[in-house]
Amino acid sequence: MLQYASNLEDWAFGDMDIAELDAIFALHVQNNVFNTQLNSIAYGSQSIGYILASMEQSTLGEPVPGIVQGTDKNVLVFNAHDYNLGYVMELLGLEYIFASKAQREVLFTATGQIRFDLYESEMDGKHYVRTTYTVASPTQMRNNAPLSVETPPQIAILASQHCGMQVFCPYEEFKEIALNGISVDCIQEPLRSSLQGMRKVTTTDDAASSSSATLISSASVILVLLVPYLW
Repeated sequence: MLQYASNLEDWAFGDMDIAELDAIFALHVQNNVFNTQLNSIAYGSQSIGYILASMEQSTLGEPVPGIVQGTDKNVLVFNAHDYNLGYVMELLGLEYIFASKAQREVLFTATGQIRFDLYESEMDGKHYVRTTYTVASPTQMRNNAPLSVETPPQIAILASQHCGMQVFCPYEEFKEIALNGISVDCIQEPLRSSLQGMRKVTTTDDAASSSSATLISSASVILVLLVPYLW
């Protein structure tokens, strides 16, 4: 796939066509043995913890210890390898919701991005998280084609099985899923203490049958993009 996406002429030694390459690479992605639960916890906790704490800072409008960017920043971008995306998907229980079979056939490729959008409801002021996966097709990569409205990348919805596969997962549920999935022992200070504090607040709110989202009036949006390098 990397040979094809890099526009090499004699990719795969001329022994397969693009349809066969897509099918084989999809199997490679789906059978990624490195994305086990233990590996995901060890290598994915720091990333998810930072994403979650950044969202919390955005909703509160107050600095969270361990978060570098200020409260006035609404966009956060990470660069990572494809395995890192796998760790995030494993810990959050994310699965693809495909719009079509054609979309599925081009979705598995050499690079892409997971995007988390944090929305505030105009009706009740509560926050919701929408997750998508965006990727250029192998042919778009090979031709270095500009992505535009006329020639867009493929975008698939990601939903968590732990959130009932809802496209818009309530932020408080998303937060609980993330906190339950990670291990704070794999996270550096001071972010570790911030997440431990969030876990205590979430537990207290659950016991009181109340959500801290009712106190939030922030309308900021945070986007988190994880883009694997081509190796």
